[in-house]
This record gives sequence, C-alpha cells and structure tokens, in this order.
Amino acid sequence: MSIAFYAGWTRAGALAGLGAVFLTVLWRFVVPPFVGYLRWSADTRYTPPRILGYKRSPGGELLEGITHGPVYALLIAVVLGGLAYLGGATIRRVARQRRAKR
Repeated sequence: MSIAFYAGWTRAGALAGLGAVFLTVLWRFVVPPFVGYLRWSADTRYTPPRILGYKRSPGGELLEGITHGPVYALLIAVVLGGLAYLGGATIRRVARQRRAKR
C-alpha cells in the first residue's frame, strides 16, 4: 500500500500505484504455492493464504492461487490501493496549500 501512497504523493499515476499493489498481492497468492509445488511439500514455510483454513496438495494450492489470486488482487488493488493513492494525493495537496500560505 505504501507504493500506491507514494505514487499519489509524487503524482506518478493511479495505474502505477494500483498496478504495484495488484502485482504484490498476486505474488503472494501464486509464488509461494509454486515454490511448494516445485518442492512438492505441503509442510514448507512457502504456503499461500488459506481462505478456507485447510491444506491442499501443492498442486491444488497452486491451482487455487492461480484461479483466486487475480480476483483478490484486483479487489485489494482497487479498494486499498485506491484509498492509499487518494490519501497520498490529498496529503500532497494539503502540504502544498500550507506552503503557499506561508
């Protein structure tokens, strides 16, 4: 979220901030199960967030990460990334107005 906040602060663009949040969340859902799949071990520390609270095989975790990851990443990027971007842009405007009053 800090990347989206910084993008709003520096006027880098909403797409850059939201894209960074999207890729970060997608990474979290896809890469850890992929590493577990390559090791073929469900007991490694490379495990994805488990929405349902039970373990699957490494292949099942990878499939779940690939299918559900983009949906959750888009939702989190739009909601939380958008709020962080707007927060950064708002703070930048307030700081600019305060400097102009001096």
